[in-house]
Amino acid sequence: MRWTFPLLFFFSLLLLSACVQTFGSPQLVDYERFTRLEENKSRKNDVYALYGQPHQVSYSSDKSEIGWHYYYIGAELHPLSATPLLNTLIAGMDTRVLRTSFIFDETSVLRTRDRNFSHEYKNHLFLTGDIFTKTTQPSVIRAEMEASDLPFDKKSAKHVSKAADIYAN
Repeated sequence: MRWTFPLLFFFSLLLLSACVQTFGSPQLVDYERFTRLEENKSRKNDVYALYGQPHQVSYSSDKSEIGWHYYYIGAELHPLSATPLLNTLIAGMDTRVLRTSFIFDETSVLRTRDRNFSHEYKNHLFLTGDIFTKTTQPSVIRAEMEASDLPFDKKSAKHVSKAADIYAN
């Protein structure tokens, strides 16, 4: 009987730790890979070779700059999500997002690169609106891949662009 509480506590922690999910490109964590790309020298196909198809594409208003954005997201179930009654109000995910961006000029030369890390809480009650919003990113990514003469993966574009829309800064 004296081991009941410690065992229950241990197994509840084990259950919560099993609720960690990752999404996106794990190669973003490799800083050495990031440093291989040189500003004013590397090109789109160099970035594509290291990271693959971008998760999100953006353009400057005059189309002189093209941004390729990649995400690596780690989401962990918030501990209060396991608390009866409170979980309906507080339940959600603690998320850690590593966003890596590459900005190219109109000649496909890398002009700037950036990595930023954010940590935020996403409540599942408010996240559902984001999930059901239709994204246009797959068609934008397709157009960019065709313009860059690079392979396009439709399944990957649909899969990752939704997360990119949710976590875009």
